[in-house]
Amino acid sequence: MGTYLRVAVLSPRASEVPHKVVYDGGETTVLTDQDCATGTHGEWYPLGTFAFAAGTGGYVEISNEGVPTASYVGADAVRLARGGFDAQIVGWD
Repeated sequence: MGTYLRVAVLSPRASEVPHKVVYDGGETTVLTDQDCATGTHGEWYPLGTFAFAAGTGGYVEISNEGVPTASYVGADAVRLARGGFDAQIVGWD
């Protein structure tokens, strides 16, 4: 499934924020730039395509590990969509 992150505009945001994606078959960490001047704020940002199986413990975890203490990290939403961003949004039920 296409996995996307949305980050609101807030300054100062960190430029290398780790996002751990745990999916059916493994986990991976994707670094994103959340800085207002150069990053992913105010839009959907693709983290990648991962296999999530129904009834499993898949998730996306955002961390401040390794981020300067004067910076913010966060996300407003994570979107899972079969077949790409414009495709069907997958519910949790």
